[in-house]
Amino acid sequence: MKTQRFTQWLMIPLSILLIFGHVQAQRIAETQAIFDNIRSDSAQGLEIGIGVGLDFSTLSLINPRPNEGQNTVGFGGLLNIFVNHTGKRWIWDNRLNLQLAAQRLGDRAQPFTKTADVLQFNSLLGRKLFKKIYLAGMVDLRTQCFFTYGNGYLDSYGGKYPLTSEPFSPATLKVLPGLLYRPNSHVKVLFSVISSKANIVANDLLAAQTGDNTEGVGLLGNPNSGDGQYANADVQLGAELRGEMTKKFFKDKIIVMSIVDLYSNYLKNPQNIAFEWYNSIDLVVFKNISINLKSDWFYDHNVLVKIGGDENHLGRRMFIRNGAFLKFNTLF
Repeated sequence: MKTQRFTQWLMIPLSILLIFGHVQAQRIAETQAIFDNIRSDSAQGLEIGIGVGLDFSTLSLINPRPNEGQNTVGFGGLLNIFVNHTGKRWIWDNRLNLQLAAQRLGDRAQPFTKTADVLQFNSLLGRKLFKKIYLAGMVDLRTQCFFTYGNGYLDSYGGKYPLTSEPFSPATLKVLPGLLYRPNSHVKVLFSVISSKANIVANDLLAAQTGDNTEGVGLLGNPNSGDGQYANADVQLGAELRGEMTKKFFKDKIIVMSIVDLYSNYLKNPQNIAFEWYNSIDLVVFKNISINLKSDWFYDHNVLVKIGGDENHLGRRMFIRNGAFLKFNTLF
């Protein structure tokens, strides 16, 4: 009898402990589920990547024959950084691209000539409206890193060569609010009917360089503000269509990225479409090491280019920039 009564009294605290433990376990599970949802939303598409590309070439001639050539040394670099976040409702993609290259022909007394100098940053923020449609906005900035003198030289050599360009002279800044179509993680299409674009030449002396007098456009694309003066910025209002595709082939051994950008200025000659097309192909050699091939195409009616590379022959043509790099990639 005493044993039975002791067992009954013992069952009461054990039952309380079991019920309390079950409730606590349920609460812990619910709390864990909440944190899992937060974590999955915040890190669902979080991806950070860095790519570094290198290019180097040299040719040394000792006692060369006539018209045999001359000494050459060239080097280039490529830096790509991206930080992309995809949540349940929000996406935020950020990309920084830097491309530099220079070469020197002849002996050491000759200056290095800049062959590529590109600094580009863009940031896209979007909130999902429907299954594949986002209300989005993008900021895109493109300029250069180094001062340039004469015919693309990196040194003025004591004032021998005049300044021809510098950071933010020129530069292009775009602000693009609109709708984003994102059917999957590989394709993005942004359409903005009220977008702003500014061609900037911050340096007054560079802004004053004469370009196309018939169109009233300075050498670096800034407009004539009247009385022979050129403004520091050409602010435009227009529409933009931007598409981006990234695709992997052959078990991720080939990675292709292509971005096309079309812009029409409502305020002046909307039929003259500004065109940008960026292409990149990574051929994976080993893990985290690839050969990167780049080909970028540009056309802007207001920006003159050197036809045939002739400094004195400026006109309107498609500008094409190609490059090849040995690239080291790291994904976090």
